[in-house]
Amino acid sequence: GLRSAERRWLACRLALQQQRMHTDPTKAILLFASPRGGSTWIEELLATIPRTATIWEPLNIDEVPAFQRIGFAWRQHIPEEERWPEAEQLFLRTFQGKLLSPYLTQATDLKRLRTAERLIVKLVRGHLLLPWLVRRFALPRPVLLVRHPCAVVASMLKHGAWDKLPLPTPPPAPHRHDALVRGYHVLAGNVGTLEERLALIWCMDHAYLLKHPLNDVAWTTITYEELLLQP
Repeated sequence: GLRSAERRWLACRLALQQQRMHTDPTKAILLFASPRGGSTWIEELLATIPRTATIWEPLNIDEVPAFQRIGFAWRQHIPEEERWPEAEQLFLRTFQGKLLSPYLTQATDLKRLRTAERLIVKLVRGHLLLPWLVRRFALPRPVLLVRHPCAVVASMLKHGAWDKLPLPTPPPAPHRHDALVRGYHVLAGNVGTLEERLALIWCMDHAYLLKHPLNDVAWTTITYEELLLQP
């Protein structure tokens, strides 16, 4: 249909633009937050910075097969001392604007991409990668936005996109560097309701970072509520 044709046309235009991109990877602004945690709000604020463009959720492996091809899981962990050259190269391409698609550029447009000097990269599935990323890349301090788990779970329930998650929570599918998430799954025990499942997702995302010695040092941690009340 018309929508499919428009998407193919945009994909062709983006493929051409990808060859011309020259954004500085050392200036990429990384934003980490939960689903329904305020990331779109902060992305819209950051997007007012001149000569920026946004890369939208590159770790959605259903929509970004490049990460799926190198073996990424939905909430991939990489221990900070580990080397994974294919992952490093793929993130470098992302920060350079060399990974474009209609999905990844849904919050920006071709005009902004043509003039962009730096990219905003919005991530709601990247928490377990943050310490590894700041060790591997010279970047401005990323932003970790933390919203109260009860508010996040309430918003996820209202949204409905998570209503069909399987219960009880199945163990994580085997993948590279999966020890951390498997340990969290064992620690959680029997999760039998959707509310518990969504709360577990929040805890698995945040426990690693909020207990990390580099929390609010190598990245800036701010709460949604603090930002709302004291902008």
